[in-house]
Amino acid sequence: MRALNSSIKPTFMSKNKIYLIVIVSLLLSHVVLFSIPLLKGLQKEHPRKLIIHELGFSEEQIASYDTLIDAHRKSIRKLNEKIKKERMLYYTGLNKEEGVMQLWRVSVAQLRVEQTHFLHFQALRALCSDVQKKKFDALTPRIQ
Repeated sequence: MRALNSSIKPTFMSKNKIYLIVIVSLLLSHVVLFSIPLLKGLQKEHPRKLIIHELGFSEEQIASYDTLIDAHRKSIRKLNEKIKKERMLYYTGLNKEEGVMQLWRVSVAQLRVEQTHFLHFQALRALCSDVQKKKFDALTPRIQ
């Protein structure tokens, strides 16, 4: 019986083979995991960083730009809240004749958002020197 058992080799893999399979699997999973962002393409650079870098803003211009950004964000936040409120009133007025008027208010608030964005870009352009304005005009389609 002993001779019979010793001639049959176990069908299990050795520990070394199991470790090798685990290591290769981990390596392959890491390669796949870390290559996903590359497959999606490079992420867009943050507009603030892009503008500062591309236009070569001075420290003073950066400080003014940051002030503009803060004011712009506050304005947009307020307008978005107004749009949300007006939109809610619009949909709650489905069974009333006020719906058209509420839709008009939503549209006006959305128009103000677009105007605020435009004025922000206009103020940003005003921060630029003449050389920077030319660069800004070329950069605007990429950052809007």
